Amino acid sequence: MVNLVGQQLGQYRILKILGKGGMASVYLAQQASINREVAVKVIESQLALTDEFMRRFQREAQTIASMRAANIIKIFDYGQQDELIYIVMELMTGGSLASLIRNAPLAPNHAARLLDQIASALDYAHARGIIHRDLKPQNILLDDQGNAILTDFGIAKLIEDESTKLTATGTAMGTPAYMSPEQWQGQALDSRTDIYSLGVILFEMLSGRLPFEAATPASLMYSHLQQQPKSLRTVRPDLPPAIDAVINTALAKQPAERYSSATEMANAFRQALSSTYIPLPTSQQSPQAPRTDETSTSVDRTLPPPPFSAASPDYGRAQSLPRMAAAPATTARSPLPMVLGVVGVVALIVIVAGILVRSMTSSATPTSTATTAVLQAVTDLPTATTQGNLIATTPAPTPTALVLPPSATTIPATQTSTASPTITLTFTPLPPTATFTSTPDFNATIQAGIVATENARATQTQVQASLNAQIAATQAAGLTQTAVVIASFTKTPTNTPIILPSFTLLPTFTLTFTPSVTPSPAYTATLAAGAMRTANQNVAQVYVPAGCFAMGSVDNDPDEVPVHTVCITRPFWLDTYEVTNDSFQDFVDSGGYSNPAYWGASGGVISAPGASPDGFNGPQQPKINVSWYEANAYASWRGCRLPTEAEWEYASRGPTSLKWPWGNERDPQRANTFEGGEAQPTTTTTVGAFAGGVSWTGAYDLAGNVWEWNADWYGGGYYAQSPQDDPPGPAGGEFRVLRGGSFRQDQLAARGSDRYWAPPDGQADFVGFRLVCDMQ
Repeated sequence: MVNLVGQQLGQYRILKILGKGGMASVYLAQQASINREVAVKVIESQLALTDEFMRRFQREAQTIASMRAANIIKIFDYGQQDELIYIVMELMTGGSLASLIRNAPLAPNHAARLLDQIASALDYAHARGIIHRDLKPQNILLDDQGNAILTDFGIAKLIEDESTKLTATGTAMGTPAYMSPEQWQGQALDSRTDIYSLGVILFEMLSGRLPFEAATPASLMYSHLQQQPKSLRTVRPDLPPAIDAVINTALAKQPAERYSSATEMANAFRQALSSTYIPLPTSQQSPQAPRTDETSTSVDRTLPPPPFSAASPDYGRAQSLPRMAAAPATTARSPLPMVLGVVGVVALIVIVAGILVRSMTSSATPTSTATTAVLQAVTDLPTATTQGNLIATTPAPTPTALVLPPSATTIPATQTSTASPTITLTFTPLPPTATFTSTPDFNATIQAGIVATENARATQTQVQASLNAQIAATQAAGLTQTAVVIASFTKTPTNTPIILPSFTLLPTFTLTFTPSVTPSPAYTATLAAGAMRTANQNVAQVYVPAGCFAMGSVDNDPDEVPVHTVCITRPFWLDTYEVTNDSFQDFVDSGGYSNPAYWGASGGVISAPGASPDGFNGPQQPKINVSWYEANAYASWRGCRLPTEAEWEYASRGPTSLKWPWGNERDPQRANTFEGGEAQPTTTTTVGAFAGGVSWTGAYDLAGNVWEWNADWYGGGYYAQSPQDDPPGPAGGEFRVLRGGSFRQDQLAARGSDRYWAPPDGQADFVGFRLVCDMQ
């Protein structure tokens, strides 16, 4: 492929190469019209000279560019120049997931966060009929905050559809280590092929290794088609055994047996992480002494309070922000019973049969070369990345630990009365003659290729030893049913000539044994805290379970006392991110400001949206200059609502009543807040930019960036008479509640218990909102 460095491609001047593969190269380029750096993926092919291919390329590029999800790379432009076609994308500077895994296996919570993000992007694409087809760590880039960004949607399919016109039917397209069984067999694909690849990636994130490793393509193919993945606990004994069940479901050989969506898989993984297990020992740290600040002050003020910003005279709080002492907290974990699955009989017998087939193959040399699979990786490099410093999203250990509450109910196991089974294995070897057949059966070709390339002589003793080992493993696991399997390998016609070597017949034998009966555990699956979904209007949301917590703070502002127990009795869905300019514009474009149905209940009507000035108007920055009335109208349009003050504080602090969403230690690296000194923020950031500030349910920016409107009227003394269950706030008032802090205040204002207020028609560049949706 020609090197384009220094050349001009449309309006893009190529600066340097970032990566290259068999059919494409990725370059860093400068877009002259707006003076920005971009990534340009260039595909060099004679296909670019055909009108039909270019029409299809244009349609695919437009489809990919239309996807507007936070974790899918943005497409800016595309074009053609001679035999080159190119796609212009945003530049990612955080490296790739592949480079992150190479450093070390990921901590479970880090893997869970990335899995949530990847799953959200996949489900967004799948809902639009778009399959990735080549999902792998190299195609998952990281932004400068360590968030996962998916690339190369549609590229594999585009080239595959054209390439199959030039190559034999049944060519396997993709990256072998991550290909699903149906990809290996050249079958029709749906979204579940991406689920399989995601299962491989999850295994690799946690272990640093692949679930199937082989020395030859034929052996790798056989593993994906016939073998079960090895247990994660062989390399990560600190992980809960329940994670193996998640991996096995994602890597099921039949698509119908996999998870129905990527989010379902991500939720199952979080559920598995909550299982009881004994982790490996970790180093102990001495608790840090409580921090104090000699400048702490205590100001006694009466309500209504004075302004906290000269630019916003009608926004206020109960008192100034004294520096508070942060004492170490102690936590306790309430374990959940472990739910263990029983290994299936059929999977075991398939493994035994595979061992016998290989061990019964003769060492005779075939007179013809065995068929081999044609493996072509069409998108074998990351789309756009420069190797920058990887952002560590797992904080250093501190004396304070974030503890998630039990989020699922486990019913004790019940004894299953099952008769002792008898298993009869009858192995019929292939006839000792070479055969030549000819019909299209891709799987048969694969199996024949494996048989033809393996050379080993089996004896009765070897076969018996293999069976004894498998029987012992089966008896240890326990069986609950009777099964009879005849592993008879009869060749079906295929397009490829196959010459099988002759070999010596082994006698047919029958083995009978009676394994023990194992109780079958029963359980009820429920949504776990942090489960994700994509709600209407394509908004990502996280699940917040019902629960109780201590609302308020005893050593801070007077309107935060008394500390009192509050119980949220109904679970709800919370927006993962603050409402963005992009999402709010959809409301405006739909006629939201002219439809009275959205405004009637709020008591106020705003004629036009407030402007977002330069520096605040990015599509994925939070919507600012929005009043409570506008936020409420937007909520009506989406069929959701603003959170109550109690719901918001519970979503931020959790059942353990943390000070900040991430824990009890102040950390300027976890939120967009003003901490003094140089290089302080002067504007909002893209939502979700501070991955380290994620809450216990997976919500971002609950501390900092912009203050968020709540549904409640503000009442300085309301806590003294607040009901325990689902407090709705005062019945009336002059001001509405704001929560969460912003880029204009420090992290003391971003504490989960801190309360602000403003008139409902007020607008400011540091105020936005997010919504909750009730469970249906």
